[in-house]
Amino acid sequence: MVQPRIVHPNVQLIDVTARFIKSAQNIPTGQLVKDEGFTLFEAVGALEIGDPKMDSGALAEGEDLEDDFDATRPITSSELMWIIDQLLCREVSWHQGYPLSQTLFTSVHLDRILWPDPKQIEEAHFIRSPYSGFAPSPQHELLRAYCLGLVKCCDLVLSMVTGQHYYEEEDFATQVFNREMLRRFTIEDVLALMKLARTDLGDSPEQLQHHEALLSRLTFRIEFLELLSEASDGRLTPGRASGLLDVLSSIQRSTSAGSPLIDAFSIKIQRRLASSVPPRPMVACEEKDTFSFLNRLLRDISAAFEILDVSGAADLHTAFWTLMSQESTPCIYVRSLAQSFLNLSDRVIGKSFLVEFVADDMRALVLPASALLDSRVENPANPGFQIGVQMNQFIDKVAPSFQNQFRSFALNRSRVRRNLCHAAIEWDNIQAEAEEIDGYLQTLTREKPLPYGQNEELAFAYSLSSWVYHHKLQQLRFVIQLGFELEVYAPGEFVDMYWYLGHISGLHLSHLERISYFIAQARPLPHWTVEAHRQESQKALGLLYRHFSWLKATDTLASALQRVFVVLRRHGHFTSIGPTYSSDELRYELRMRPFQHLSIPEPISHEEMKQISSLEGLSDREVLDQAMQLALTSRKAWDQVLKDRWHVQPLRSDAKEESVTNREWTKNVKNSMKACIGTSISITTLAKALEEEEKSTNRTAGLTSTIAALKVTIAGSEEVERFHRWWAVPSIVKGQK
Repeated sequence: MVQPRIVHPNVQLIDVTARFIKSAQNIPTGQLVKDEGFTLFEAVGALEIGDPKMDSGALAEGEDLEDDFDATRPITSSELMWIIDQLLCREVSWHQGYPLSQTLFTSVHLDRILWPDPKQIEEAHFIRSPYSGFAPSPQHELLRAYCLGLVKCCDLVLSMVTGQHYYEEEDFATQVFNREMLRRFTIEDVLALMKLARTDLGDSPEQLQHHEALLSRLTFRIEFLELLSEASDGRLTPGRASGLLDVLSSIQRSTSAGSPLIDAFSIKIQRRLASSVPPRPMVACEEKDTFSFLNRLLRDISAAFEILDVSGAADLHTAFWTLMSQESTPCIYVRSLAQSFLNLSDRVIGKSFLVEFVADDMRALVLPASALLDSRVENPANPGFQIGVQMNQFIDKVAPSFQNQFRSFALNRSRVRRNLCHAAIEWDNIQAEAEEIDGYLQTLTREKPLPYGQNEELAFAYSLSSWVYHHKLQQLRFVIQLGFELEVYAPGEFVDMYWYLGHISGLHLSHLERISYFIAQARPLPHWTVEAHRQESQKALGLLYRHFSWLKATDTLASALQRVFVVLRRHGHFTSIGPTYSSDELRYELRMRPFQHLSIPEPISHEEMKQISSLEGLSDREVLDQAMQLALTSRKAWDQVLKDRWHVQPLRSDAKEESVTNREWTKNVKNSMKACIGTSISITTLAKALEEEEKSTNRTAGLTSTIAALKVTIAGSEEVERFHRWWAVPSIVKGQK
């Protein structure tokens, strides 16, 4: 007891502890007490400490700090099924981005296995002490085997994801909270233990109820672990994924037989994890969503291995982009698996070294049968030797950037666009260096300029910078189109952005024409026959024609939609946001930011774009006529794209033609064709409304135009009504605006 003491002649301290305790006993637990002197900081501090809603670590009255579930208690077969199914649901939640602390590490059984870290596989059990007297039941042995396989699966997933490009907290949570995830034990050790448990289960079916259901769950875990192990090595046994899908279906049919054992999962385990974050709620995916996710995961893993069937950079580019751009984006594991193929056994898709891969793409696009890639001279005094040195140095420098293009495609969609914006600036600098090297190579090869263009001005091929410019323009086009997919642009900006998309596509078309011209005019090398030179040139021209067809379809459809939105904007639809919040100039600066620092193509001012994109010199009728012709041209171009198919070079001999890549690519092209048809319908509706307006004799100056009275809607990029995520085709019907 504190004794009263004098600190000032007129101030005396008095102990009020007893009075405070007596008063506090009359207040219910959890009630917040504060007076007018409480500041906001003090009030929030009190809430965090005293309110369970704010303090996730708060304990209810009489609640223990540690979980009191006995992992050795007998469990029934139905309870075992429920625990396994819940582990599967929490595993899926982890794949979807939630941390282990809120998902799998809430399992009491997993916690007992992982901590303390077992030194031998026999120690990986619910009870470590040999003197505990615990005699494992068949249910415990099966659950232990399943848990070991589950942890090993998670370890393989972690190794795959962390070895590739990903974004923490956006894609995946990799923290393991000082748990070693059984890394000291090999996959073979765990598989042997699991298969022994499966054999014991199969030999004595009478010991356990729901024998078949439990057997299917253990079989799924064994085969899933084998699949992940094979995927880590860049191989996949044919039919393994489809076999797992069958097992998964049988598991789903028996989930209703499980009996809940709620205490087998506890949030209190988070207190023992090496984390600075307070306990958070447990997360478990719904059963229906769990099986849907796993079905998609297995199909996507199988589809990812289709990447290994291609044999050229252009085909790999198409396959990579197609698989990563599906309407339901593959999960982070599949995207990491696809990235791993870029360095499979130190080779791109296990076939060629990176520098060879880049050189092959140059040869296929701009340098067929060229001396620049066919230098065999070893004499340093010979120009051919210097050509080889320059080419090797350039390829070595550009190779990582070329590979990172593919890695960018395997990120989440927002990051794909962001990374492509940075890549475009990087490739702009590479293009400047390539032009200098081209100039030096012209002197070494004694290249003669050729007349090119309408004025037939003398020009050099500039092969290296042409190759770089092709890929840079491709990146810029993706940046713009991803802006529509991610709904970055407001409808009031569609006129400018579709015009700019058409502008970039038009520049790309002109560039491909230039490349084609110099390839066609090239002379055969001395040690090449005329026929061999012709064949190589035709291959390159064929690839360029494929690019040309796609760009023609894109250019014309973008221009058609630009004109549709021009007419709609003229009549009051999709007007810009008022000056209170922004201005046209500021929005333009924001949208053009990825392109403003490029040397080529040159930046376009806001006034210049506004003047060009608004088509001020044309009437509505002329604009709609142009739009209809462009839509028809685009439809024909997409037909040609579909006819050419997605791959240039033959696929691997045993590859399936009806692959996921082929299906998704075909679906993408056909959806673009639907967008053409939808655009034509919108143009027809606008043309009819304009015709009615022109024929109307009762219209006065103050009367609203017929087009202004139309009801115009644009479906979101994720909505079913949207023909294609890149093509925001307006739906136009008569009705109240």
